Amino acid sequence: MTRLLTCGWETGDVNESGGFAGSTAIATTGPTPRAPGAYYLRCGSGGVTGYRTWNFGTPKTELWVRFACYLNISGTNEMSVVWFNDSANGGQGMVTWSMADYYMRVYRGTSIGTNLLAISSIPVPMTAWHTFEVRWQISSATIGIVEVWVDGNRLINATNVDNTNTANLNVQYLQVGFSFTPPGSPNINFDDLAVNDTLGTINNAQIGDGRVALLVPNGPGSNTNMTRGGTDSGANWSQVDEVPMSMTDYVQSATPGARDTYALQNIPAYVTGWAINAVEIVGYGQLSDSLAGSLAPTLVSGATTSESAAAAMTTSPTYFRQQYETDPNTGAAWTAAALNALEAGTTAR
Repeated sequence: MTRLLTCGWETGDVNESGGFAGSTAIATTGPTPRAPGAYYLRCGSGGVTGYRTWNFGTPKTELWVRFACYLNISGTNEMSVVWFNDSANGGQGMVTWSMADYYMRVYRGTSIGTNLLAISSIPVPMTAWHTFEVRWQISSATIGIVEVWVDGNRLINATNVDNTNTANLNVQYLQVGFSFTPPGSPNINFDDLAVNDTLGTINNAQIGDGRVALLVPNGPGSNTNMTRGGTDSGANWSQVDEVPMSMTDYVQSATPGARDTYALQNIPAYVTGWAINAVEIVGYGQLSDSLAGSLAPTLVSGATTSESAAAAMTTSPTYFRQQYETDPNTGAAWTAAALNALEAGTTAR
């Protein structure tokens, strides 16, 4: 699999996608979310740092990153938008945007104004959602590529540049937002984040514009083997349909192999006809006691039931997830019809 990360924060929880952060929060207004979403990530406010960082687990020599961004920077500040760090979490470089002239810039390292590699061919206006795509490729200690696309237009194409600031010729961490205290009260808002590396045969290059949509349970599926806990909503599927997720009501089982799967909402009309890059089950669970236990994300597509590797639970609620880049029922790309007929749930292990 080559899709490393997909997140739209549509669970309404800043911790949905993992990672670690400075001052970040979920926002719903100011600006209006991108349709069909209801939530997005806000980095910084009130003159404090605001960023979120993800560790991809293994070093990469090339990444494609796509996200929607709404820039809201005060004064004449130049702020980082996205950082690329090496396998030791040392800064390789960053892409910035400046309120002084509205231009994007690429730097080697993490000091604004030092080691400038490129500047965008045109300015990028603030106070509007834009789709950003950034390619960071490290070929050697002195030769690399950085591309920055905004709304489908390539504004920076820096080739044969030294985009390594450390002895490690790789990137492994991605950061969005800014990790230093800025003047004024800026914030940068992010949505519809996706990250590809260049391995494999799908999701291995530029991503293009897109949306991350949340399809919540809206009816029973073909498996109802767990029992209801907490506040009883009257049906298993309605124990797990709240946004944001909570443990006020839930399903449970102490029997290995007990399985619940649920019918899901259809794809929003707004994105009908778009290609489906990946489907990801997002779950939220915990142990009821100190004994070991785990939950396996489970998907039913057509005649095929796919139970993924079980995720160990703890006594604190945690997210777990499983990604499917192709339809396990066909081995081919997802179709809207297959996704609209999909069931998702969990198996106790």
